[in-house]
Amino acid sequence: NMSKNALLFSLVISVAVTLIGLQSTEFLMRQLGAEGSYLQSALDYIDVVILGSFFIIGGMFVNALLYAQGDTISFR
Repeated sequence: NMSKNALLFSLVISVAVTLIGLQSTEFLMRQLGAEGSYLQSALDYIDVVILGSFFIIGGMFVNALLYAQGDTISFR
């Protein structure tokens, strides 16, 4: 039951991180001084990273679940 809750929580966090990230990247890149073609390249790159955050967060949660059960080897 706790593992289902953790996986659901990871899904919620992943969706939130993705939506917030995609909405704020252009503003953040502009604040860092990106403009023109450099801005577009930075946005193209960071969008892929943010869309992959689902897999990164999901993997971290699965790893934590395995560790909580005493399995420290199989995720490697």
